[in-house]
Amino acid sequence: MRPLIVRLPNWVGDVVMSLPTLWHLHHHGYALQLVGKRWAVPLLAGCGWPVHTLPGTLRERARLLRGLARDVRTLDADFDKRLNTLLLTNSFSSALDAWLAGLNTVGYRQDGRGWFLTHPVAQPTQPLHESQRFWNVAAALTSGRPDGLDARTAALPPSAMPSAHPAADGRPTPNGSAAPATRQAPAFQAPPMDWPTLPLTDDARAAALKLLRQQGLVQDTDNGQPHILPYACLVPFATGTLKGASKAWPGFPTLCRQLVPELPVLLMPGPGPETIQARTDYPDAQTLAGVPLDVYAALLAHSAVVVANDTGPGHLAAAVGAHLVSVLGPTDASRYRALGPHVTLIQHHPWPEVDTVLQQVHQAMAAARQG
Repeated sequence: MRPLIVRLPNWVGDVVMSLPTLWHLHHHGYALQLVGKRWAVPLLAGCGWPVHTLPGTLRERARLLRGLARDVRTLDADFDKRLNTLLLTNSFSSALDAWLAGLNTVGYRQDGRGWFLTHPVAQPTQPLHESQRFWNVAAALTSGRPDGLDARTAALPPSAMPSAHPAADGRPTPNGSAAPATRQAPAFQAPPMDWPTLPLTDDARAAALKLLRQQGLVQDTDNGQPHILPYACLVPFATGTLKGASKAWPGFPTLCRQLVPELPVLLMPGPGPETIQARTDYPDAQTLAGVPLDVYAALLAHSAVVVANDTGPGHLAAAVGAHLVSVLGPTDASRYRALGPHVTLIQHHPWPEVDTVLQQVHQAMAAARQG
């Protein structure tokens, strides 16, 4: 297999959205050498690709890449004669790092970094989902060859606005009440690629099972096999704003209070402010703070339903096959929505009512029970 150095994106959700491209390259005969943030090591452990942690300074980053190139040259005498590095980041610094290391890079031309790229790729002229953008920039490495690629066309998950939702134009709903105006999520034409797929390691599954047992969510059956009781995962943490609007749905605390009588609710906040927020705003939930990303993904996979904002764990949930209810506000769904076989997207302007989300949660749980 041909070694290929890949600079991973800097955000969890973006790494998940790059998975179809990474698997595509893998099946095209590339031996991937991934370079990224420290959290990418446990996150991608189940994929089988080596992940090298990116240092902080320019000199250290260039030294890491030079050393990595030196190591893989022993496996491929033609390494320096072809494109050997893919940048899935858009930053000027990532192109400079690779140039200083003497690598032959392919990446998007922007922010003046085209001078440092061996094969600069023009930005797409039409709007694309992020998964498609990653797919597009990697095309130079596969020369458009379809062999080894699962060319099925991925269908969209259930519509953002199922028939049970209020009408989008404010007309009366079946119960006679007027519905607020609702913005339909833009249609997304999926490329011929698989959904983002994230395999889990046995260690991650075992660690998740141990945490669930500590929370009283595992029962031992007569044959000695553990039985995981149903639980919901809420991901209310979404930092930042978009065009002045918060990306965090304000209905999460109310949804949690309404769900707790039905089934346990788990929150897995990051350190610091998220943990404080979880314990302050969600006193009825079971909080597991500081869970490693691979174990986090396994806990999402075992859940009956996941409800998330526009945030990395939402993409994680979709990639491990969880039943996800994705609540988006100002986010451009056509570019950043989570993709997966069990994703329900709800996007209202400004935000959906709690009852609307709760209805979709119940439908997702019913679908999960049916297998």
